[in-house]
Amino acid sequence: MKKLEKILKNNFEGNKNELFVTLTTANDVTDIELIKKYFKSFIYRLKKYNNNIEYVYVIEKNSNRNSWHIHAMLKDTKRKNLYISNEIIEGLWRMGQTKTSRISNRCVEKEIDEDNDIKNKKVDNEYGIDRVISYMTKIRTKEAIKIGTKSYFKSRGIKIPRVEKAVYSDVEKRMNNNYYLKNENTLLLKDKSTGKIIGKIKKESWRRIKGKKK
Repeated sequence: MKKLEKILKNNFEGNKNELFVTLTTANDVTDIELIKKYFKSFIYRLKKYNNNIEYVYVIEKNSNRNSWHIHAMLKDTKRKNLYISNEIIEGLWRMGQTKTSRISNRCVEKEIDEDNDIKNKKVDNEYGIDRVISYMTKIRTKEAIKIGTKSYFKSRGIKIPRVEKAVYSDVEKRMNNNYYLKNENTLLLKDKSTGKIIGKIKKESWRRIKGKKK
């Protein structure tokens, strides 16, 4: 899920050419290979509708139904705006109900209930990009997937970010005013026996300023 998070953050920004879709089945699907087959057929039909689509999807099991379903992020690589109605998505899916939402780069507060479903707190039918990524990479609902079985997949046009280790002060210099700090989180490490804080891990997300060189 950490690798998936990096892929999503480096390919999706909450722009108007992105959509978040959920694909469920009318009948309970307990075979993970079958739900993957359904998505393959769906993306084939979607590509015929719009050949500029790139995607990342993750497989998840609904604990209530004991059935697999899919969350996917779609991106139009040629146009600045992507609009596909939920009726069209459902017609292309053909296996059951769907939910299609616009992704926003604004900070939109969402709640996730005990069944890991996003509650209907919407702003103009938009989901904040950070919340969507957090929702797609949550671990608890992936526990049903056997160890060694891949839970997410991407199209060829989705780039895998390059990772390298560096001293933080050197990274700051390399930013050279071409990037801005999007958000940061600090994780405190405690000793289980004493409860004393023994360290911390700081996580920052930076984004390149549009128009600046990489």
